[in-house]
Amino acid sequence: MKLKLIVLLIFSITINSNLKAQKTIKLSKDFDKVIVSPHIEAVFKKGNEPSIVIEDINVPDEKFNYELEKGTLQVYLKGAKTYTKNKKVVIRNSEMKVPLYKGRVVKLIITYVDVNTFSLRGEEKITFQTPLNQDQCKLLIYGKSEVTINKIKVDKLTVSIYGDSFLKMDNGNINKQKITAYGASKVMASDVITEETKLTAYGDGTFTFNVSKKIKVTSYGEATVLYKGDASLKKGIVIGESTIRKVQ
Repeated sequence: MKLKLIVLLIFSITINSNLKAQKTIKLSKDFDKVIVSPHIEAVFKKGNEPSIVIEDINVPDEKFNYELEKGTLQVYLKGAKTYTKNKKVVIRNSEMKVPLYKGRVVKLIITYVDVNTFSLRGEEKITFQTPLNQDQCKLLIYGKSEVTINKIKVDKLTVSIYGDSFLKMDNGNINKQKITAYGASKVMASDVITEETKLTAYGDGTFTFNVSKKIKVTSYGEATVLYKGDASLKKGIVIGESTIRKVQ
């Protein structure tokens, strides 16, 4: 009997904590740009009414903030809007600075109506759960983010990656894409059919594409570019020991 009561109590505490963690914020205005700041894992969903759902948070709720101004939605933690600030702590009689937050702190579901620009900062997972289907899209990826787009259909895609981020596009079609990458970034898109691709790589990134008409590669460093499809290859400036190769 005591064991059953203990199990019931633990179950009740777990359910209550989950309910407490989930909070829906309805947004009164639309936006065409989203900025996700560090320590926030985000899932994007296209819908009819914009909203933010806090699925999980391991700091007090008041640490989470959002701003919706001039068509831009930014979600962030207090003290980590652009980068993570430090706090002073005393360890063994010595004062030292440590980051305010470590790792993932919040998980959100962001529902949007029509967004053209996604600015993603930090080291967390970003997932586009519903198909990314629109005329134009710009992705700005900073840090060590892990971005997954399950399905994409875009006329013109522009991607800028700064750092060691990972972009994976699983399936779909793109008419024209332009990618500029700095550092050891990775773009995996071998199952997304693109008519034209233009890549400029600074560093030792890795890129896989599927291109049907034209691909142009400019590289400064030791990039690895593998592409399949019937595209004609045009090399821009290539400095360093880059690998640019067609694969089956």
